[in-house]
Amino acid sequence: MAASPTRGLDVDAAAAVRGDLLGFAEAGGAVLLVSADLDEIGELCHRAYVLSRGAATGPFPVPFDAPTLSAVGVAMAGGRA
Repeated sequence: MAASPTRGLDVDAAAAVRGDLLGFAEAGGAVLLVSADLDEIGELCHRAYVLSRGAATGPFPVPFDAPTLSAVGVAMAGGRA
């Protein structure tokens, strides 16, 4: 489980963490990523869910296209996508 793994890191350190997570996943490991950074989610995830007000919405396909990104925003605000 990685919660906001690159928050507060410089560019090089963030790239190293992303590389480690991708390498782990490519080797067959499972990563549960918790992040509000949609770019990070789009780069590191195969699918995405939004948890809001005790409910899960999704899955959303990754990478996000414009309609999906809009639906993710609605779900993040507590609405139903």
